[in-house]
This record gives sequence, C-alpha cells and structure tokens, in this order.
Amino acid sequence: MEGVESSIRMSLKTGDNDFDKIGTVGFQDEIATLPFSFVDLSSGFYNVDKRLIYPARPEFIEARISESREVAIRNPNRKFIFSGRVQMNGWNDLPPNMHPGFCRDIIANPKFLRETERGCLSHNKCHYYSRGEAHLTCGQWTPR
Repeated sequence: MEGVESSIRMSLKTGDNDFDKIGTVGFQDEIATLPFSFVDLSSGFYNVDKRLIYPARPEFIEARISESREVAIRNPNRKFIFSGRVQMNGWNDLPPNMHPGFCRDIIANPKFLRETERGCLSHNKCHYYSRGEAHLTCGQWTPR
C-alpha cells in the first residue's frame, strides 16, 4: 500500500479483566491518536515462550472482528489493520478505514488474492523471531 511509513500494533484486550471492562475504549482511542500510518489491531495472546496464540473458536473470531469494527468506526480518520485468523468472508461490510491483514496467507501462497482457498494453514513457522530463528520461513513450503 502506498504511503505506509509506520504502524503500531495494539491488542484489543490487555489481559487485566478490570481494566478491560472500564478502560479499553479510552485506551484504544488514545493509541489511535498516535502518529502512525496504521494501527494494527490484534487480540493475540502471548504465552510464556512468547509464542503468539490467536483464539480459533468462531465466536472469539467474530467478537474480535466486531470489536475491531467498533474501534475503526469510532476513529474514522485513522487506518486500521485487523489480523489473526481472518477469513475472506464478511469483508464487504468493513468500514472504509479497516483493512484485513493477510500477510501470512501471501507468504504461504503468493497467488492468494486469486486463490483464496489456499493460504496460511497455521503452521506458525513465520513467527521466526519468537522461535529464535534468523529469518522467515513458511511451514507450507519449508521442510519441517
């Protein structure tokens, strides 16, 4: 995308239940005012080994997409990316400032935009840094 200079990643939840109940909206909107080209919205959670885990159950995915929409609607002058187990369906009703992140799908299949049925299969090899590797690999085309 042209004009992308920088981005900041923000988890929609902090993990502190009390804060998430009362402070989430203000926190999200404050982050959205920072001078970055994009705000990358995530609900990823890290375990002790710093491996990113996205909740895979459909109700969690739908709730995360819904909450991402709400953030984008509240901040119409900011561009957002939502990532993590995002499916191609339902993109027609996204706010105009909300963009799906599908980098892993393109890593797994450079023709992903034409062949959307074959993208990332969640091999998670692309999390190279947290796995102590020096470079990006993909579980679909890199020998295990």
